[in-house]
Amino acid sequence: MKPETDGATRGAGTSAAAALSGLTLGLLVASYFLRYINSNLQGPLLVQWAQEFHTSVAMIGQITVAITLPWGLAAPLLGPFSDRYGRRPLLLIGLALAGLSSALTALAWDYPSLLFFRFLAGVGGAASAPTAIAIIGDQCPFEKRGRPLGLLFAGEALGALAGIPAVTWVAGTFGWKVAFLVEGALYVPVVVGYLLLVKSPAWVPRSTGWLGDIGAVVRERHTNWLMLLNGLVQVSFFAADTFLPAFLMLTYHLSVADMAPVLLVLAIGNLLGALGGGPFADRFPRYAGSALLALTTGLLGLAVMFLTSNLWLSIGLAAAYRAVHYAYRPVYTCIISQASAHLRGTVLGLNGTSNNVGTSAGSALGGVVLSLLGYPPLGIAALVISLAPSIGMPLLAKGRRPADQA
Repeated sequence: MKPETDGATRGAGTSAAAALSGLTLGLLVASYFLRYINSNLQGPLLVQWAQEFHTSVAMIGQITVAITLPWGLAAPLLGPFSDRYGRRPLLLIGLALAGLSSALTALAWDYPSLLFFRFLAGVGGAASAPTAIAIIGDQCPFEKRGRPLGLLFAGEALGALAGIPAVTWVAGTFGWKVAFLVEGALYVPVVVGYLLLVKSPAWVPRSTGWLGDIGAVVRERHTNWLMLLNGLVQVSFFAADTFLPAFLMLTYHLSVADMAPVLLVLAIGNLLGALGGGPFADRFPRYAGSALLALTTGLLGLAVMFLTSNLWLSIGLAAAYRAVHYAYRPVYTCIISQASAHLRGTVLGLNGTSNNVGTSAGSALGGVVLSLLGYPPLGIAALVISLAPSIGMPLLAKGRRPADQA
């Protein structure tokens, strides 16, 4: 596979005249806002669920695995579906399944049923989230793709900033079942709006099968190196970020209540990073930009763990740490969305696996480092691992000139 430009063709199945409308982008941003809530709402409910379903917090914590596991398993299989049959069906099925999973969660009667309904939420996210990126890749010129991708990830950041607190308030006031019903109901206008108001370009199904599409991507070394380096960026970030709230609480003797404004500042960092990363991707070379942001994230991770003389200094560094990582995401996504225009869905499905494997590996590595060496070495690990993508990305750009450089 060779890199392709989207100026004359959008790849198999899309129209060259396709353009990303404000309505389409708004609905995709809303889907990412809801996806974040759907994937993270269980966090504040672990203790209550453990009591209600007569199990331990550790067991209830496996709900997170039930949500993230489908991303690693289902996303590579679902990606070729959108290349064969179009982005629209897979996006709508994924969003509808995610909303249905929330409604069913409210009906959970025991721990296994709760686990299964949350697993469905992960399948819905695996179907819809990479497809949303593929739609932007299909309908937006590569030189202007950074801004809409930045807004897409900003929707996720808004979920952390406003969505989770709001739905958590509903859970605390009216009960967690009502919270999940409300969250599931919010999917209805997004699905109906996309179904009735968004016109997708005509789609020509691909003739190859699932294994053929996946095999074509797997044989492409450049794309594989991109996903490997991106996985290392996730490992670098989540090795330290997973334990960042606990680190701040222990270092400055903060209570759970004290952490509320701290988490708000960190969520603002996520939002500002996503909004800034989009224009950054459109203005600067993306391979070099992603390398710079990966290295800066590692340096900030080191600074957070070692510069602990002042609470507000630590909070500022932690917010910058989150912001730079969120700025990296639209920059890298611009690159990977252009890896193959005619197999974009398959590539992004496999990239979803790269993200989730990197996240899981980073959290696991961070746990090992923390248990053996303590908190400061987490920053060292974050920096050391970030060196590989910061060196590798520019080398990839030299090896094969990227087709998506603005």
